[in-house]
Amino acid sequence: MGKRTKEKDIWLESQLVMATAYTILTAALMAVTIVLGWELWMVPLLAIALVFVWVLHIMQGLTERIRTYNYVILILIEFFFYSTHSTSFFDIPILLILILMLFMLIDELPALYMTLFMYALALIYHCVIIHTINADTTKIEFSRMGLDIVSGLVAFMLTRYLIKRRRQEEENYQAIIEELGNTTRRAEDFLTNVSHEFRTPINAVTGMSDVMLRNEDNAEKRKDLIAIQQAGHRLFTQISDILDYTELDTGRLKISSESYMISSTINDLIADMRFTVNTSDLELVIDVSPRVPSVMIGDEVKVKKIIRHLLDNAYKFTKTGGIYIYIYTLPKDYGVNLCISIQDTGIGVTDTKIDTIYERFYQADAGRSRRAGGMGLGLSIVHGMVREMGGFMHIDSTEGKGTSIHISIPQGVSDETPCMFVEKNDRTCIASYTQPKKYSTPAVREFYDTAIEHLRQGLGVGLHKATSLSELKKLQKSYALSHIYIGKAEYEEDPDFFETLAETLCVIVIAGDDFTPRSDTHVIVTGKPFNGFPITNILANGTKIYMRDVFFAEKRMICPKVKALVVDDDEMNLLVASGILKDYHMEVSTALSGMEALKLCEENTYDIIFLDHMMPEMDGVETMHRLRNLVRYSDENVVIIALTANAVSGAREMFLQEGFDEFVAKPIEQTLFERVLRKVLPASAVQFVAKEAVKKERYASPFAATGKEIPQTEEHSEIQDTGITTLDALNELGVNTNNALQYCRNDQKFFFDLIERFANDARQKYDEIKQLYDEERWETYKIKVHALKSAARTVGLDALSKAAEQLEAAAKKAETDFIKENTHAMLDLYEDTTKKISALFSSYEQASNGENSAESNASENTAGAAKETDSGATESEKREQWLQKLSALKAALSAFESDTSEKIMGELFALSPSEKNIKTTLKKISSCIQDFDFGPATEMADTLLNDAKDSQGGAQ
Repeated sequence: MGKRTKEKDIWLESQLVMATAYTILTAALMAVTIVLGWELWMVPLLAIALVFVWVLHIMQGLTERIRTYNYVILILIEFFFYSTHSTSFFDIPILLILILMLFMLIDELPALYMTLFMYALALIYHCVIIHTINADTTKIEFSRMGLDIVSGLVAFMLTRYLIKRRRQEEENYQAIIEELGNTTRRAEDFLTNVSHEFRTPINAVTGMSDVMLRNEDNAEKRKDLIAIQQAGHRLFTQISDILDYTELDTGRLKISSESYMISSTINDLIADMRFTVNTSDLELVIDVSPRVPSVMIGDEVKVKKIIRHLLDNAYKFTKTGGIYIYIYTLPKDYGVNLCISIQDTGIGVTDTKIDTIYERFYQADAGRSRRAGGMGLGLSIVHGMVREMGGFMHIDSTEGKGTSIHISIPQGVSDETPCMFVEKNDRTCIASYTQPKKYSTPAVREFYDTAIEHLRQGLGVGLHKATSLSELKKLQKSYALSHIYIGKAEYEEDPDFFETLAETLCVIVIAGDDFTPRSDTHVIVTGKPFNGFPITNILANGTKIYMRDVFFAEKRMICPKVKALVVDDDEMNLLVASGILKDYHMEVSTALSGMEALKLCEENTYDIIFLDHMMPEMDGVETMHRLRNLVRYSDENVVIIALTANAVSGAREMFLQEGFDEFVAKPIEQTLFERVLRKVLPASAVQFVAKEAVKKERYASPFAATGKEIPQTEEHSEIQDTGITTLDALNELGVNTNNALQYCRNDQKFFFDLIERFANDARQKYDEIKQLYDEERWETYKIKVHALKSAARTVGLDALSKAAEQLEAAAKKAETDFIKENTHAMLDLYEDTTKKISALFSSYEQASNGENSAESNASENTAGAAKETDSGATESEKREQWLQKLSALKAALSAFESDTSEKIMGELFALSPSEKNIKTTLKKISSCIQDFDFGPATEMADTLLNDAKDSQGGAQ
């Protein structure tokens, strides 16, 4: 676009010069015609032509090239008219040279050749028609004519050379520019690819450290783990910065438009900043105006990144004092301007440096000895994003006194209800107590006072301030206080007093993680940073909570009444998705294809449907459109969500445009997944319950469902903890168990079941991909390696997932050479890895069976006689119990009673005969129950029951 605009400007400039030169030439020719008495009828024609030229130029009619050649033709017509008169014969070369110089401006060689042709035509006209050159022509005139012709030819050759040389230079410059552009793009692509590659190991660092933190009680180790996690989060943030910057620099940044809640945005930011806030001595005050609309329309991800970058920048350059961020809105015709103002007490910058802040990689404290970290991309990214969103950014700063940054971004409004308010209640009377000398920097006290005042005004509640404990006690006697807000230092001044108060009114302590109240405390502790949402929640408690999104950091989200359908052509992906949805207490059904999903939806009604994007025969998009055409799914309340492992930029917008309600990337990440569920499901479908205490148990093996423990074989006898043995053994096989456990929500049993299933299914998947490769059915091949990529990543086989991803990309681009060169290597890796995993679990099962066999032999040796005399009765009793339990299981499955079914399954495992096929069937039934897949489970239970009845009839 930039190149095209530049070319157009050059054309316009050259045409203006030509139009001006034509005007001068025409005026001069008209004057000469009138004075010398030439053909006077040419005067009005010349005038008409002049008017035509300027109308064409002003109106910009036709194309630039056609307009230019109109000027060329008119100038050459006037040149020929002037040249046809005998009195002007020896003046022709002067006009010729001027015209050639004029035409050199437009870089058009045809115009030069046309001019030379007109000159030759004029010479012929003088020699043949009017005989200006004849036998009476003197030698001087001949020599003059020869000199004129040579001059004209030299001028022609010189102008032609200059045009060709200029064209060659332009081509060289263009080649250099293109090469520079390619180099820049390669560098940007490299940065993007490197950033993507870094995400996987960094995710392992942050994820595994989080898992370890949950189970670590030692204070010193927790401190080390927090340091690791902080470093991981910092690196992850810098990787994201690189991606954002390259998108801005290349113009690839896409701004989405969707409804979002400002409360959710602030909640996520507080969660992200938790470690920074709790490990810093700075005070952070987040002041959100209660009058901000609860639901706005814009790009929430970009808004969150803007605020995060502003906060990061403030933390980097602030050593003492605090940071204050004020978020408010100004009403506009199109909705609101979302205003974000952040102020710190940091080092500030000089006026001269403010002008350079928008430059690339700017850092106020640059140099080898700079104190702040980071790559200097923060404010560049903020400025670019704000500009792309149609907003503006302004910076005020005083060196040594801090910096203020003000941003305004246009946003739409979906729900004008204030994001915070409480019902009017005459009994609500609030007091706040803050010690004036608590903050060494006076500005911090102003931050808190301003935020509290904004909250008071926005909520319309009364507030009394106290600056000493004696003042607070006077307020208590003078007013019927209902709520008292204090800080950690204020509470520690007289804990007994505040505990006594808390028995009759609401005492809220705003403190960081380092604050631990008494075990018998009655006060309410709300964490830092200070913000209005939890305060509003407490004020509204007991009447009605009007917060549009509640903070559930200590809650667990469940959706017990939601019926879900998961559609994916890969059984592994179905198993993963079903396991995750089951953890939210959903009733889950599965389908292996779009057609199967349509049949299920014709017979049943689901609240939410998850559709894999890439499926053979009928992909997710087509399936979604067909589902929307079903009568029972034409209602907009039925939610359809796209699932895909290709979470590329713009994917979400594509799915929303197609008609999906939302988009979830695979592997599924809990935080993002829950946010999507909260957004698309009605509030009545989502519940939050107290998190259960984490049991510090290790799961030994995927065979624990049988009630058997894995014995220690000689190979692992030196390791007493079987859980560690299993994980370590998998790690040695190249399995990234850290990532896999994250995707499996840290459920070892689920992970072991999953990876065993992956290994057991490998032979079939291997054969499918091999057959598609041999038959060169690249479209279906692409879908299968796409599924393998997602499944391998879920179970921690990163190398296999990466190989499949490369083949998928090659299949999309129809790069068959790459596919043929690399498919066999990928399949060999697939086969080798899964064989080793299968062998690992097989050795565990054999060891378990061996122990059980030894126990059985010992039992037979000690009770042989009794068995011989009473064996018939004992076996008959067992068969009867087996039949009864199978009947009870079938009834429970038919009634969709998962808890009862699981209890009966435990009893069946204990009673099960030694046949391996029966044990395998029981394990499959157990897996189906866990996935809420009651149809297949019921069928398998019915088969076992019929076989047992036939067996009992034969025995009798």
